[in-house]
Amino acid sequence: MDIKIGVVATYKNFTKLAENVSKKMDAETIIDFGTLNDGIVLGEKLISEYSVDALISRGKTGRLIEKNIDKPVIVVEITNFDLIKAFNKAKNMGKKILFIDAYRDKYYYQIDVVQEILKIKVDVKTFKELDEIPILLEEGYRNGNDIVVATAECVIAKARKINLNGIMIETTEEDFEEAIMRVRSIVNLNRKEAKNAKLFNTMLGNVDEGIIIIDSFDNVKMFNKYALDMFNIKSDNVIDKNIYSIIQLSQNLIDIVNNRIETIGEVIHINNYEVVINTIPMFIGENYLGLYIKLQKIVKMKEIESKVRKNLHKDKGFYAKATFDDIIGKSESISMLKEEAKIFSKFDVAVLIIGESGTGKELFAQSIHNESRRKKEPFVAINCAALSESLLESELFGYDEGAFTGAKKGGKMGVFELAHLGTLFLDEIGDISLALQAKLLRSIQEKEVMRIGGNSIIPIDVRIICATNRNLKEKLTKGEFREDLYHRINAVEIIIPPLRTRKEDIPLIVNHLIKIKNNKYNLNSDIVIEDWIYNEILKYNWPGNVRELEHFVDKYMILSVSSRDENTSIDMKLFYKLLLNDIIYGNNNIEYNNINIKEQLSDNEITITLGPMDYIKNQIIDECLERYEGNKTKVSEILGISRTNLWRNLRERIE
Repeated sequence: MDIKIGVVATYKNFTKLAENVSKKMDAETIIDFGTLNDGIVLGEKLISEYSVDALISRGKTGRLIEKNIDKPVIVVEITNFDLIKAFNKAKNMGKKILFIDAYRDKYYYQIDVVQEILKIKVDVKTFKELDEIPILLEEGYRNGNDIVVATAECVIAKARKINLNGIMIETTEEDFEEAIMRVRSIVNLNRKEAKNAKLFNTMLGNVDEGIIIIDSFDNVKMFNKYALDMFNIKSDNVIDKNIYSIIQLSQNLIDIVNNRIETIGEVIHINNYEVVINTIPMFIGENYLGLYIKLQKIVKMKEIESKVRKNLHKDKGFYAKATFDDIIGKSESISMLKEEAKIFSKFDVAVLIIGESGTGKELFAQSIHNESRRKKEPFVAINCAALSESLLESELFGYDEGAFTGAKKGGKMGVFELAHLGTLFLDEIGDISLALQAKLLRSIQEKEVMRIGGNSIIPIDVRIICATNRNLKEKLTKGEFREDLYHRINAVEIIIPPLRTRKEDIPLIVNHLIKIKNNKYNLNSDIVIEDWIYNEILKYNWPGNVRELEHFVDKYMILSVSSRDENTSIDMKLFYKLLLNDIIYGNNNIEYNNINIKEQLSDNEITITLGPMDYIKNQIIDECLERYEGNKTKVSEILGISRTNLWRNLRERIE
């Protein structure tokens, strides 16, 4: 059913404004012109002759209509912004400004603020009766005022009669659009309530919304079961009791009750629940009868939720620290990848980061987040491989109170909810079970989650970034990873090169890490890694990538500082063994030359590192060949093997 709106225009341009906005918003309006008491008569006429559902007017006229007509009335008030625009215009047209407005008990406008902003002086006058206006104008003219600003067109007309320029403060299109939207909301709400009233007595105890009605003395006349449960009230013996004696109201609810105001769609908190509240003050004429309160639990209200979650994230550290500046390297591969990732960051698409362990996948994920439009929102990361399937499910989707044994009271948000409006980073996505993959796909696809044990759908708005060191295409072939999920998370793909393919970046990374560790360990040290050590570490393939390199730097710095301490004695052979043991151990495919520590060893000693037998054997041969300057006869003699066996060993290694 269409909504018919009556408009009482208080000035000529208001009529034109109402026509234009009504056409734009496809609103059915009947417009008539009148002010003050005439406006009341017109309002009654619009109701009786045209059966309008609600009225719109402005200023004092609107307030008079509101007091005298038993229909929803939206009063379009002049804002301080409207005031600033008018006074700024007046400032450029005259030297002294007179402002004339209808009197009200509590003055509405912040004239002092306007004066301060515009650096002007305004002579403010108010009237209760229309016949006061000429007197105020004459007085203002004698006082040297040369321009008049007013909210009523009649003031401007009378000012012109005494040769005073006038500026009318007019209503904007935006204000009138808002008025139409408010009318539609109120009328729709009233219609809904009227319809519900027919079934009120039978439905009251079963509706999934709280209904409270209080009289003019704040005594409860109705308090349905849903409302009792919402406020955790055990007894239903609350009728005729003062509402303040029954429940502890939040401050905003107290304000609503005390002020007896109409509220539509305001969000409040009741016992850790987010609740939408609608209130309708009940009047007969000017006599206040009481307040109708309707409460309904909600799961999501974007603006409120965003504010709550930001405070939560501040405490729990759900934010991204890294930027692209933290990704160290000058190699072509890493430089091009950073530029590519920066481009992807600007677009709200799912990103799949592929790379070996320790390559810095989360570093890229954080950098993408901080480069995106979501950078001020939370960044939440979870390692899918670190949790069991059941625990991972509860971490992803959250759970309601009582969902399972040990569930927290009040339930728990999942990472999807925590990351709302921000970025969710799912590390090691390739380790998720097929069953959980299906649930994950639905959440990503439908942009909603349901907590474990819950029955409410929770909308979510998150950007998904996934990472893996697995070959997902191979897992697709084996049926271990869902193809539909793969394509959902892989809108764009970033493949991080391993450290062994960009060894030119190692010195830069090492120097960067030394600076960080100096601060971390409070060393204030001038430690540098010498060239001969760089020569050794550049031969290594670094299977643990940057993470392994970081551990090496940790060890190097600790041992270096300790060796400088007068009270610490570290054998140099032990130093080098501890330093490079992790690098050499178990890597038979790398070319390695022993560190020159012959000065620390006797003539019949060599150093080797434990590993596979062939690796140990090769170490011994290489060391002997170096010590005896390639004399294979001498080496064969020392090792007790024939030259033929020695040559065979060397040839096999080459082949």
